[in-house]
Amino acid sequence: MEENREERGTEKRPGIHEAGLTVTYRRNLRRSHMYIREQGTVERHEVKVLEGRQVPHLLKVETSVVEGETYYLYDISGKQQIEDYLSGKRMGYEILWQLLFSIGELCRVLPDYLLREEGVCLREEYIYVNLEDGSLYFTYLPFWQESLTESFERYMEGVLRKTDHQDQEARELAYQVYQMCLVENTSIHKILEAVMTDKKKEEPGLEKRDKPAAEYFSEEEAEETVKEKRKLWEQAADRMISGLSSIALFSQLSEQLEKLLKKEPIHLKHKISGQEKKADKRKKFRSKGGGKKWFRNAGIRSRKEETSHSSFDETSAPKRKGFCLSETSAYPAETGEGKTGEWGMKKEKAEEYTPVHPTEILAVRGGEPVGKLMYQGIHGCQDIFITGDEFLIGKNRRQAQGIIEAQGVSRLHARISRQEMRYYLEDLNSTNGTYLNEIPLEYHQKKELCRNDRVRFGLEEYLFF
Repeated sequence: MEENREERGTEKRPGIHEAGLTVTYRRNLRRSHMYIREQGTVERHEVKVLEGRQVPHLLKVETSVVEGETYYLYDISGKQQIEDYLSGKRMGYEILWQLLFSIGELCRVLPDYLLREEGVCLREEYIYVNLEDGSLYFTYLPFWQESLTESFERYMEGVLRKTDHQDQEARELAYQVYQMCLVENTSIHKILEAVMTDKKKEEPGLEKRDKPAAEYFSEEEAEETVKEKRKLWEQAADRMISGLSSIALFSQLSEQLEKLLKKEPIHLKHKISGQEKKADKRKKFRSKGGGKKWFRNAGIRSRKEETSHSSFDETSAPKRKGFCLSETSAYPAETGEGKTGEWGMKKEKAEEYTPVHPTEILAVRGGEPVGKLMYQGIHGCQDIFITGDEFLIGKNRRQAQGIIEAQGVSRLHARISRQEMRYYLEDLNSTNGTYLNEIPLEYHQKKELCRNDRVRFGLEEYLFF
């Protein structure tokens, strides 16, 4: 066990696979679970404690034996890994303070349940956020052996990189905690006690409150939920009003159209009068013989004169007006010397033009490949264009790129990733699930998207192109 402990301490970037843990996720109609296979020796009294009680800030766990292997089933329903929860945004002061507060509370209650600090797996893959109130939950592994102080120092290195440095309070708190971790012979208890003491000095009434960060977090989430619901109601009302107004507008336009059809349009009168003026000028010009004189001077014979001759000399034929037909337009063109075409057809390239509604190429847009989810439902959701290597889908406008404002869609519902011109879909432990061709996806189970695949987020269905 000591050898394994030394090996884990030398890992460059701790993770599920590097730690040698077998982790799977499963969902049924009601609950979602994280399955971890048992490794090493286990203190059975710890398992009984974890199964019989709900320890504060620890995921509820049960055991299951499958083909002689013991698995721990951690209930993660309504929760997301902290890494997924923070997708697309930095760690702010509230969530950072919540993290430190929860770890401190967990260290305080562990001795009451006869549980070891070394059993807490303080890695981001095993830290979950409750989506209802923002509280944090950690994973206790009965076979785990790792110093909580060392793992906390290592975890704070990653937190320091992910902290929102534009948030001055978050930046100062993260650096303060990390500097205390570098002090020799320190412990996680001293670090968290110093942080809590400084916090109480800043806020004298803090000792009367159980979970200060959770309260801030839940209020923010609740306010966001109220705004989302209000926006949905406003959109529904706007659609209803626009529908009614369009009906009234159509009836008014039809009445006006009937009135206009009964009258003679004014602009046609101007055109007719203009044509009449030109015709009058031609009649006057011909009556004075000006036409014949002009044709004779130009060397052009009339039809009677042409038909009187028995032969026709092509070389002496005058230049005449023809029509040049291009791909886009027809216009007069001269024939004769220097021009190609037997009948005056001018071989020129068509003028470039841009159609009013250009055909959109979904494969590439602005030099970047783009996928598309075409909406197939009845609730008026928009089509989704997938850009970038990581694309989040949900109703949280602050994090998701593909917004679906519909009931049954989670704040961060799913993720679509792009790898080597291929798209992969994965669920983010959403409440109502993500389905690919009506097959439910497990948490973090990646499935490749192919053309004409049907994707369903809760009850909202899309077609992938």
